[in-house]
Amino acid sequence: MPAPTPAKDVSDAALENRVNLEEARLQIGDALQLQPLGDAGAPRHYVKLIGFAKPSSVLVSTPKVDGAYIFVRDGQDYVVRAFSGKNAYAFSTSVIRSVAVPYPYLHLSYPKDVRALVVRRGARAKVNLIASAKRLDAQGQESAEAAAASIRNVSISGAMLASPHSLGRQGDSIRLSFKLALADIVSLVSLDATIRVVNPAGEDLGPGMTGYGLEFVGGAPQDRITLTAFVYQTLLEQEAS
Repeated sequence: MPAPTPAKDVSDAALENRVNLEEARLQIGDALQLQPLGDAGAPRHYVKLIGFAKPSSVLVSTPKVDGAYIFVRDGQDYVVRAFSGKNAYAFSTSVIRSVAVPYPYLHLSYPKDVRALVVRRGARAKVNLIASAKRLDAQGQESAEAAAASIRNVSISGAMLASPHSLGRQGDSIRLSFKLALADIVSLVSLDATIRVVNPAGEDLGPGMTGYGLEFVGGAPQDRITLTAFVYQTLLEQEAS
């Protein structure tokens, strides 16, 4: 087996190297993303990995939109992305054959190599997520009123929040609620945070907006897991684009 290409820096968020498909250790049933090659604005569809026919093809389910299979023509070129923990894998492929019987699936050309990305610790993903924030008192009880805000970037340990409302001062605590989408599943996440910085310099937040640098300090384990998966996947999607 040839040695993988040495890792190189691709940004402040990730390291990149090249591996073969076997080294990516994709498992049957894994969710993969398909996106038409050369069109960064095209929708990304989730499909399931069905199997391998090395060295000829990779078998995946046919993508769906609103529960209906979409038309995929033979010869169409795609970028395939897969996510596993802190790693992302991407490769270019083309549709060898779109099969309808006995069930819809695709034969994709087997890649010669795969782009592998590893997220750096502490990296922040650029986002624009609608959120609501409630102040917390010394006993951890939340206020009745929620203030609208938007999350501009997020890591597994904190976030940059922008709001036209006063959310508190440095050292105050808030409860932040927002929705995250992973593999077409939307989850409502609620995390407690401490305000570490108010109106950070250099952040282009927009007129009338105040910036808040937050450190996440509490939340249900499932919400923290969901956040971690979202941050890693978003970073890796941005790097693999």
